Formats: sequence, structure tokens, C-alpha cells
Amino acid sequence: MTNDIQISEREREILELVVTGATNQQIALQLDISINTVKVHLRNIFNKIGVVSRTEATTYALRHGLVTLHGEAQHNLVATLPAPAEAPAVSQPEPDEPSFTSLATPESQPSDSEAPAPPLPLVQPVVPPASVDATTPPTQELPSPMPKSSPKRDFSTEVRAWLPFVIIFVLVALVFVALPLLRQTPAAPSGVALTPNNEVIASTASSRWIARSPLPNPRDHFALAAFDLQQEIYLFGGSDANGVSGSIERYDPTNDLWTSLGEKPTPVQHASAVTLRGQIFLPGGEDAEGQVLTTLEIYDPRERSWSTGPDLPAPRSRYTLVAWDGQIYLIGGWDGSETRGEVFIFDPDANRWLEGPALPAPRQHAGAIIVSGRLYLIGGEGANGPLREGLRLDPGDHSARRWISIAPLPTAIAAPAVVAPAGMLLVFDPSQGSGLQYNQTSDVWQPLTIPDDATLASSVVMLDTQVYFVAGTAAPQPGAVSQYQTVFTIFLP
Repeated sequence: MTNDIQISEREREILELVVTGATNQQIALQLDISINTVKVHLRNIFNKIGVVSRTEATTYALRHGLVTLHGEAQHNLVATLPAPAEAPAVSQPEPDEPSFTSLATPESQPSDSEAPAPPLPLVQPVVPPASVDATTPPTQELPSPMPKSSPKRDFSTEVRAWLPFVIIFVLVALVFVALPLLRQTPAAPSGVALTPNNEVIASTASSRWIARSPLPNPRDHFALAAFDLQQEIYLFGGSDANGVSGSIERYDPTNDLWTSLGEKPTPVQHASAVTLRGQIFLPGGEDAEGQVLTTLEIYDPRERSWSTGPDLPAPRSRYTLVAWDGQIYLIGGWDGSETRGEVFIFDPDANRWLEGPALPAPRQHAGAIIVSGRLYLIGGEGANGPLREGLRLDPGDHSARRWISIAPLPTAIAAPAVVAPAGMLLVFDPSQGSGLQYNQTSDVWQPLTIPDDATLASSVVMLDTQVYFVAGTAAPQPGAVSQYQTVFTIFLP
């Protein structure tokens, strides 16, 4: 086990069950706890090891030896119907058997030189007594048979017999209820601009967009991070009319409340932040003099304390930052004189920066997200302006991996906002007030209809299934906060 990761015994039990493929409900039944308790433990585990999905948690746990699987681990998760109880066997009385006695003795056995004697009868004939008429056969009284008990009804067998019909009925009912809710989406050719008449996959109805309390002190170029452990959002630094700021703001979505938490050690702008193992990491950025930094500052929201990590291999700002497989990826960016294409990977176990697979071409302000265990890099700005190109990086050894091109965006997006609710890759263009969804199977982009009153921004984070956009000073309402509910539950009758 990695020494830097402290997980409780209960978290270890839950992680072992996750590795076996158990659902939250199965884990709750196995450990005799509620599903909500399972979700809280999973959220804590994900933050401690720096992952965002069960697949990544499984990969990380097996790779770092956090769990030990046993032969019966997965078998114990399968809930089966009890086997039908067998009816007790009815013992039938057996008639008394005669006791046979061998009349042959060792002395009476024939030798090899003698002719074999005729075999003696095993049962001597019975001579009836004189008082009994020999012509009348003796009657033998047989024991009366026990009445047979009627077999018990096996209800578990009946349930199994009817279960397939019940399942078919429920599925048919669900199809008829859900069919009117589904909308077909025509596929668009890769890289072709899409028209507003195309249908959408992800619902973006106005009822799912909510305006929240705006940032009290609006600013630009700040760093934003979601702290899932406490369901809070943290905002660091940025710049306003007074210059570069080092202030820290915390947003509580439950109470729709912003709170000021003082200053960070170094005022900075054009930096990004990411949460990993219960801490928020802020590398590089630009200070008040415009100098690009190499520092790595680490904030602990629970302790409200700061620490420092190893410096970046080179100065960077305006980069893309994402946590993946327990590590932090810093992609591209600006070094103070030109756009860069290097990828730096911070390994918290070794407490050092590693060299990752470089981009095919330099870019800054790109959007990045982890979907289905893959890293997607979308849009941004290159040497010649905004980009349409999208890239994908698959998991594996750092030295052997290469970036793979995906379908380009219909139009270039200089600073996209990228999120992945429920495995859907969504991209928003704040400058155009538009959105797109990427189909990973068909490699096609499809449009999302965004309500006119929705506020989009490049600074975006997710808490559970909620997306939060925090706008800058150029928005119609400076510092506006817009909440988008990406996933909702429909209760069918």
C-alpha cells in the first residue's frame, strides 16, 4: 500500500467490493450500511486517491496494492434465490429379512484333490408342527404401510417459474412509458458544421438552468476547483481593476453563499486548480508583474492551510490542468514568450514532476476532461489562433503513449468549458453561448440548445451532477453564477 494514502478499514472494505464490480446497493447489503453511507465513503476514497470514476479507482487500487482480492470476494456479492427445500423423505418400513447362517466351515471346504461336494442348502425346510394343518399355508402378517404425506408447496420454485414473465411485463411497460420521452438524434458527418434544426441528446431545458448568487468581487483569470468532500467550490486569485489578486472565496451551493477566506501566499492570475487526495493544487500562473511562475502551492480546505510542492520543470501559465489516475497533468500553456506543447505530470507519491507525452502542436487555454478512463483535450488557442482540433490520450505507460486525433469541433473555440456528467462529454463555447456533445462511439459532435438566459463561462466545475459556471467581469452580470442540472431522475408509475 502507498504510505501517503490513509484510508480507513471501512473504506478499504468498500474499495475491495468496488474492484469486484459491486454496485452501491450490493455494497450496502454486503456491509449492512445505507446506500448514502456508501456514496459518502466512495467520495472520500475518490478524493484520497485522486480519481473520478469507479474504473479509475479499480485501476489505481490494483496498481498500488490498496486491496487484496480473495477467491470468494465476487461470489459473495451475488444474491440468489434460496434453493427450494426438499421434502423430508418418508421412511417405509422394511420387512424383517431372514438371517442366513453359512453352514460351510473351513474343514468342510473341498480340497483341490477331492471332488466338490454338492452345496448344502442355506435354508432348511420348515416342518410344520403336528398341531398345524400342513395343507393350510401359514399366514404372514405384513406391517401396514404409513400414510404418505402430501408434498409441501415450494413457493420459491413458483416464484422462479413466474419471474421471467414478470420481468418481460415490466420491460414492456417501461418501453411504452419511456418511448415518448426519447428523441432520436441524426448523426452528423465528422467535422461538418451543424444546423440548429438538429435534435439534441442531452437535455438543456430552461428549467434545468438556475441563476445563483454572483461572486461578490467579480474578477477575471481566476482558478476554480470543486472540493467534493465538503460539497464546496473554491476560487483563487485572478485580476480586476485593482490588479492581480490573491484572495480566496468559497461558495456553498447548499446555502447559495459566498465566503471570503483571506489571501493565498502568492497573488496570481492565469493559473488553474485541481483537487487530488483532499487537497487543492495550484501550479504556476502569472504574478502582478506579469512574470510566469514555477511554484506549486497546495491548499488544504479542511485545515485552511497552505504548503508548497516541487517547482515546475519550466514556468507555465494559461495551461490546462486535470487529475487522472492519482496524478496531475499540466498540459501546454504559456512560458512568458510563446505557447508550449510539453506535458508535465506531478506524481504525489514520488513528490516530483515527470515528463509526459508532448502535444502534436502547442496550445493554451484548452479544455480537458476524463471520460471512460481516457483524457480528452478540446480546442484552445494555438500559434495561429483558436483551434478546432481535439485530442485523446489513452491510459498506459507514459513513455509509450501518444495523442490521438478525434473529430474536430464544428467551429473553433478559444477557451472552451468542458465537463463530463454521467460519462457524457459536453463542451460549451461562452463566446457564442452554444454547446456541443461528443459521441465517443461514432466520433461525431452534436449540438446542445442553450437557453438565451443561461450564463456560460470558461471557468466551470462539477459537484455530483451539477455544473457551475462562474463568469468574469465582461459578462452582462459580472461575476454571475449559473447552475446547470445535467442529470435528473424520473419516477415511473
